[in-house]
Formats: sequence, C-alpha cells, structure tokens
Amino acid sequence: MLIRLFAISLVIIGAAGFVAPFWIGAAIKDAGAIEMPLVEIEDVAVSGNNRLFFALTHLGRIQIYDGTGKFLRNFPVDNSSGAFCLDLVGDRLTAYVARRDAADEFDLDGRSIRLNTQIDERLYNTAQKNRGQSKISTD
Repeated sequence: MLIRLFAISLVIIGAAGFVAPFWIGAAIKDAGAIEMPLVEIEDVAVSGNNRLFFALTHLGRIQIYDGTGKFLRNFPVDNSSGAFCLDLVGDRLTAYVARRDAADEFDLDGRSIRLNTQIDERLYNTAQKNRGQSKISTD
C-alpha cells in the first residue's frame, strides 16, 4: 500500500511539473520575468548586439537572451495555439502568426508596436524575401 501511494505521488508531481508553464503564465501577473523552458522552438532571431529571440510555439511566447546566454525576459504572442516565425529588421521584431494570418510587431524589449497587421500578398512576399537573408541586423 505504501509503494502504491508513493507511485501515485510521483505521478501527480510529474504531471504538475509538465503543465507548470501553463499555470505559471496564468497565475503570475508578470510571467515575463520567469524563464520558461525552451521547448518547441519554432524560430530563432539574432540582433546586431547578439540578443537571441526564441519563438516558443507551445507556450505562445518569445523569450529574450543577451549575447552571453543570460535570460532577460519573455513576452506573449497571440499565436492561436499555432506556429509563428520571427523576422528581425533593425530595431523591429515581427512575429508572423500562421493561424491568424497576421503579423505582430515589437521593439527589441518586447513592447508591442503594432498588432494584428493582416498579411497580404505584399507583406508575405517581403517576409519570404527577408527569410532568405541573414537575420543579423546592424543595430
């Protein structure tokens, strides 16, 4: 009986750890100060000052690190539980969200500049052109 109780306890602890990113984001007011696990990385962008931006599809967040790998912060992207990719040009980070057919623009600290820009063919072609180039800007 004791072994069974111990096994059930381990399953519960494991399940709580598995879903932690979801409830941490909902329960904590500024979840941007908490480093989330780097899981399901959809895309990576690197700025001229070597800041790293990771698109975390599963969590719907972009996580920022400095050039030494030190966590700085993260911020949410309304990815509608789908894939999104990043494009970095100058001091603007753009998240292209597939399920919304929209682009969200942020500054390099994660503050939103423009949200829900519908992706028309001109914007899509520009994004495709930029995807083929280096993501390192000249900040």
